[in-house]
Amino acid sequence: MKLVKKLSKFIMSRKKLLLIAAGLIVLILIVRPLIFHPKPAVESIAVTRGSLKQELTLSGKVEASEHATLQFASGGLLSWLGVKEGDWVNKYQTVASLDSRLAQNALQKTLNIYQKTRLDFDQITYDNRNYLENPDQDFRNKTARTLTKAQIDLNNSVLDVESQNIGISLASISTPISGIVTKVNPPFAGVNIAPFQSAIEVVNPYSLYFEVTADQTEVAQITEGMKVKIVLDAFPQSEFEGSVENMSFVPKEGETSTTYKVEIDISNFQTKNIIYRIDMTGDATFVTGEKENVLQIPLKFLKSDNKGNYVLVGKEKKKTYIETGMETDTDAEVTKGLSEGEVVYD
Repeated sequence: MKLVKKLSKFIMSRKKLLLIAAGLIVLILIVRPLIFHPKPAVESIAVTRGSLKQELTLSGKVEASEHATLQFASGGLLSWLGVKEGDWVNKYQTVASLDSRLAQNALQKTLNIYQKTRLDFDQITYDNRNYLENPDQDFRNKTARTLTKAQIDLNNSVLDVESQNIGISLASISTPISGIVTKVNPPFAGVNIAPFQSAIEVVNPYSLYFEVTADQTEVAQITEGMKVKIVLDAFPQSEFEGSVENMSFVPKEGETSTTYKVEIDISNFQTKNIIYRIDMTGDATFVTGEKENVLQIPLKFLKSDNKGNYVLVGKEKKKTYIETGMETDTDAEVTKGLSEGEVVYD
């Protein structure tokens, strides 16, 4: 009997201990956040004067205004290739030629036909030199038609010679610009190519510009000549200054929204050491507005309701309506309602 009583007391005390332990755990869970995560202090800041700069940042890439793709207008055997990828070429330099033997033969044949046609024309003209003196009107009309046809045959023969000569000139291609050869296809001579199959590309590295795309609201903030800060992804530690050189008058084709091309001149930081390359990406920052010596507060302190913008002023957090002007990503200009040095609260 005594053993049963002792066992009951032990079980009851164990339950009490468990209840006490559970209570302590609950208390710790309640108190711990208050100890280790105290309520954050109310933020405040004094109204100050300073400068505000409104900026627009757009992504883009490096392009070239002088970029030529050279192709043969006719097919044939690529008999000579004078460049390879990476070569520098000068303006009007010949870079490749097709086998022109067939064209030369065709030209010679055409010249022979021209010579024969010319002789026939001279003979007909000589034989009918006095046709106007013949009293027979029908004879004169017939002779005039004969002379006209002879003249037409001679003109056509001259055109054939000129066409063949043009064909020979098209058997060679020259570059219209100076620059670096960036593509050669095929990369060797001795193969037959179809019309417009062969392609040699030349890019003038000193005609590089930075191109961005701006939508219709953004392009309205940009003007020609505006200074631009550019940071290329390949050179994140370097900032370069360019200027807006041109803005397209019509939207870019193939875009889902109304966007315009903006070209930024970067020639002032392109040197003989060519480190910038086509399609290098980066960001261009435009300063669209700037004001000096204006009252300002961080945007996080600016609140609004249906009456307008307001801030909480002083320790009593008095609701004060204000008027604002220029806004940046972080700050707002205060034009009315606050004085320098007043403290506003979040």
